[in-house]
Amino acid sequence: MEEFRRRTGDLAAFISVDRFRLSQREHHRQLVVDHLTQRDVIARQITDLSAKASEQLGSDKAAVRIGGLTDLERLAQAHPELRQTVVDRICAYLRAPLPASTRPDRFPAERP
Repeated sequence: MEEFRRRTGDLAAFISVDRFRLSQREHHRQLVVDHLTQRDVIARQITDLSAKASEQLGSDKAAVRIGGLTDLERLAQAHPELRQTVVDRICAYLRAPLPASTRPDRFPAERP
């Protein structure tokens, strides 16, 4: 009978250790999933903000275009790894000619 109790105790200890290891593996797996999910959310936010800024830069209204530049600046401040990309986009925007509809008339036609 004593032998049976000893073996039962050993088995119980083995099961407890095995359950503990299993819970550790599950916890680690959940941490990895949470990290990947968080990365996906951040990537989506970056994409959305970038797309919104690009749309704003194409607006006819100067205030909206300035808002697009501000959004790009916020993106660069929040994500330093994207700063060069943001600088490149702003430079490309500044080099692009203004659409005819947004150009100010330098020499307005004389009125009779």
